[in-house]
Amino acid sequence: MPNWVGEKYLPDPAALFDLKLQVCPGFLEGQDPDVAAIGPAVYKDYAEKKGVPLVLGIGAAFLALSRPEEVARRVQHYIEVGGKNGRFALYLCNIGATTPPENVAAAVKAVHQYGTY
Repeated sequence: MPNWVGEKYLPDPAALFDLKLQVCPGFLEGQDPDVAAIGPAVYKDYAEKKGVPLVLGIGAAFLALSRPEEVARRVQHYIEVGGKNGRFALYLCNIGATTPPENVAAAVKAVHQYGTY
């Protein structure tokens, strides 16, 4: 199960990352709100240290409640940090019926604009 969450509550997120890799050794996954709280660099540094690809998820609540500009900035930030040296994927977590279409469009546009690394 790669999408365990809650590492933002731990004094050392790597403890949960280690468990994630034990059950799903092919990649490290992080998702909001944890990534937003502790920063994508923590995930990228760990993934590079362990030699695994990184997958980051933009949170469903953030997508539903934010302005398109905020969505684009977060996507850009995650790509710029997570995409450094390659081996990176980004996904949009559980897009709900209340998510404004313009937020999804902003995320997709940002991926096209910043997603080449």
